[in-house]
Amino acid sequence: MLNRGLLSHPTDTFTEKMEDVDTDLQISSSQDSLMEAALAALGTGDMTPLVKEELKLTIQSRRLASGKGELRVNFEPPTQSELTEEEKVKVDRRREQNRMAAQRFRQKQKTLGDRVQKVRGLETDNTRLRAELRLLREERDDLRRRLTEHLKVCPGVSLYVVNT
Repeated sequence: MLNRGLLSHPTDTFTEKMEDVDTDLQISSSQDSLMEAALAALGTGDMTPLVKEELKLTIQSRRLASGKGELRVNFEPPTQSELTEEEKVKVDRRREQNRMAAQRFRQKQKTLGDRVQKVRGLETDNTRLRAELRLLREERDDLRRRLTEHLKVCPGVSLYVVNT
């Protein structure tokens, strides 16, 4: 109760007491909401509800301290309205386009995969053929060497000398 140098009026005391009761109720409800958020955070292991509630209470206390009213926010889920015929056609067209694009993408991926498999097969064949060619060249060189050695021993066969 403020003493303004005048006798206080009984309604002034009543008004002040009502403001105190209102403040006490706000504190009590804020503590309840904070407690609920803490229990939810403990139950789920997610600290988000607690942080949100604490932030909300901090903002409310600053608003009240600066003389502004309490901020009340009510979130309502958005209402689903019926689509117009034009919107339905647009959605169906978009879905069909998306379906066709997905089908083209899958076909492209399959073709690409087939090409990769074909390239790998060709690389394997190439490696195998190169190894076979190396062995054949080694065998050719060995046979030439043997023939040269044999011609040194048997000169009558020189008519059939192959230079390739």
